[in-house]
Amino acid sequence: AATVAAVGAWLYDQKFTNESQVTIRTKAVLALGGLQYKTAYPEALRKQAAWKSELGRAFEHVDFIALPTLKNLPPHVPLFGGTVAFEARALALQNTQAVNFGGVPALAVPIPIKHQSIPLTSLQLVGPRFAEPDLLNAGRLVEAAVKNH
Repeated sequence: AATVAAVGAWLYDQKFTNESQVTIRTKAVLALGGLQYKTAYPEALRKQAAWKSELGRAFEHVDFIALPTLKNLPPHVPLFGGTVAFEARALALQNTQAVNFGGVPALAVPIPIKHQSIPLTSLQLVGPRFAEPDLLNAGRLVEAAVKNH
């Protein structure tokens, strides 16, 4: 998933690499995409087709898939912004790449929790292709449910 995303960014956005407004994270992704285009892209495209088929089969049995948006707690942002290593670490925590890789819609719903150091978490709802209206409605229902707790 990360390979297809990075190569896609490199293919379409490499012209922005030297722009001062582009973040370190974006520049790192673009550089990685250029490298992966030469080494891992064809295999990633083959895996993408298989993953899309697998998701299609899953959605024959369920309306949505619910999972955390992040794998762990996010790291604290350094005082003066993120470094390339920080950005790579933050990107690796995300559970969103596999969904993007599969080409299906998803919605991240903030979930407030009662904890001193962690006031908020996030639930990712994933639906089949073209299920955006249903996902938005499900997200609204989740928000209403957690608001009442």
